[in-house]
Order: sequence, then structure tokens, then C-alpha cells
Amino acid sequence: MKRLVALFFLFIFMLSLTFGPNAQNLLAATNDELYSFTTKDGEPALYDHANKAYVVKAWTADGKEISLSEYKSIIEGSNKLNTQNAITLAPSENQKTNQQVEKINALNYINMNYYEKDLTWAATATPQKVSPSVDCPSWQPAPCPVQVTDSVQSSESFSTGVDAGDKNYIRVNAGFTWQETSQSQVGVTYQIPLGQRGYVTFAPYFNHTRGYIHYAYSDQSGYHYLGKSKMKFAQSPKVLSNGLADGVYSVVKY
Repeated sequence: MKRLVALFFLFIFMLSLTFGPNAQNLLAATNDELYSFTTKDGEPALYDHANKAYVVKAWTADGKEISLSEYKSIIEGSNKLNTQNAITLAPSENQKTNQQVEKINALNYINMNYYEKDLTWAATATPQKVSPSVDCPSWQPAPCPVQVTDSVQSSESFSTGVDAGDKNYIRVNAGFTWQETSQSQVGVTYQIPLGQRGYVTFAPYFNHTRGYIHYAYSDQSGYHYLGKSKMKFAQSPKVLSNGLADGVYSVVKY
């Protein structure tokens, strides 16, 4: 009898997981989504599975408010793009042909190396906390301001084994305006509602490129093509017209 009672309560518990308020979050986690639609304090929200928090507002770096659906699409879409398109190279994998070019020191030698892009895309990095956590007491006369105090510093990066010369070829022919560094804006203020706790995050945008270095040179005897490298990858911070980092902000409750 005790065994039957225990099985009954286990069955009820499983039903609560399937049809209860957490069902949507569990389903999203099963589907490998980063966020799921839900509510927080009676308002629409995105549940962040990794951080166990709720995104309730979102803006672009140039001040345009976007919907939670747009924010979810940007962050999750970026994560998928970066996973699908990025590559990692062994340290010495691309160097043999380039070293062969560098060993050629003919009197009238002209380096003819260049970068051929295979694919370019723009995507955000993981959101980072850029403000203090604010606990807004319910007895306050108005919502509590939370100010962005931390700037996200972003810089260019390349796949393993890309040497200094190859970096220059990529920068010149990446297919977009290359930036070596960027920093996000500080001083922006958002509001935390009464009786709630929250903070602000920022996810910077990066321009990405992947492709090949073609190695060639010319001398007195003519043009000599030596072949191309294996696939190379690089990313550059994306900036706004004012020079500050492009990206998306969010207000997060917890």
C-alpha cells in the first residue's frame, strides 16, 4: 500500500513539471534554447536558463527599444551562427606555405599574398553585466534608477596560427570596415520597478570573417603562385557612427 501511495505522489509531481508554470522553461531547455517566453511579476519576460534570471526590457546600443522576441532572436541566432561558422586551427597548420614565401629573397621580389573571404557575418557575443545590482524597495516613491557603470572592452581576434602578416591581409580584405578595438557606452540609466531587483547587461556585436590566404610573389622571371592556406577565421568589434560599440542592452530581474 505504501508503495502505491509513493507512486501516486510521484505521478502527481511529474504532472506538475509537465503542465505547471515551469513547463515552458523545461521545454526550452530540452530544445537547447537560451531563453523561453514567460512572465515575471505579471509582465512578459524571457527566462534565461543559464543565469536563472529574467530579461524584461531590451534596447539596441543606439537607443532603440526592441521587443523581447527580437532580443531572443538576436542572442540565440548569434550563438547558432558563431557555432556553425567558427573554426579552430592548430598552431602550425597554416604556416608552411607562408614560410616558403618569406624564404624567397630575390632582388626584385614583390609579395603578392592576399586574403580571399569565404563568408562574413555579424553576431553578438555573450551578454555581460555592466551595472551594479539594484534592490528597489517597495516603499520607494518611484522606480529605482540603475546606471551602466562598466564598459565592455572588445578587441579583434584570429584563429590559432594566424601570423602578423596574414592578419594584415585579413584586415584589408575582410569585407567590412575593420576595427581593432571598441568600448561600450557608460552612463546610460534604466529603471528597476518598485519591490524588484535587477541589473543591466550588454552584448557587443562583432563582424566575423573566414577565408583563405593566397600565397604568391613576383620577380624578374614573372608571377609565381604557391597555393592557398587552410581556412582562417577572424572577428572585429562592430561600432556605431559615434565610435562606440554596437550591441544590445537588456534589463534583467532576478
